[in-house]
Amino acid sequence: MSDHLQDIVWRVGLVGRVGWILVFIFWLSIAIVFSYTEAVSIAVLMWIATGLLAVFGWRSAFVPYISAGPKELVVQNRFWRRTIPWEDVEAIKPGYYGLLIKRRSNMAVTAWAVQTGSWSKSQRWMMDVLRPNVPWRSRAGGEVPLVHDER
Repeated sequence: MSDHLQDIVWRVGLVGRVGWILVFIFWLSIAIVFSYTEAVSIAVLMWIATGLLAVFGWRSAFVPYISAGPKELVVQNRFWRRTIPWEDVEAIKPGYYGLLIKRRSNMAVTAWAVQTGSWSKSQRWMMDVLRPNVPWRSRAGGEVPLVHDER
């Protein structure tokens, strides 16, 4: 395996990021309106909620990513980051909260990844994006098995 290969990075899509920004702007406008009313306690609660929404939106829409590098798989979720060497990856399969990465040495890691809903016409899953890019990465036992359960 050559080390000159570029990392492949998956992030939250543009629609998700713009959606969070629009929700935040809407909520912020409501907080501003309440600031000019007589209801001071409601205005204070609205500003506290606005701050919490800003932090949650930032951590959910702009921080998470999955990076497949030449030597390791990096999973950055909302609040933690895991670096997994390719030798330690046993299998990758879709799970309820994202991609479930089974490791040889330790417990499994879930990479927060939004999957396409069953109502979508495209049926494009994160596994379909990951499948052509991962097999050449594993050094230990050949290909990393990507398990995709058809439901």
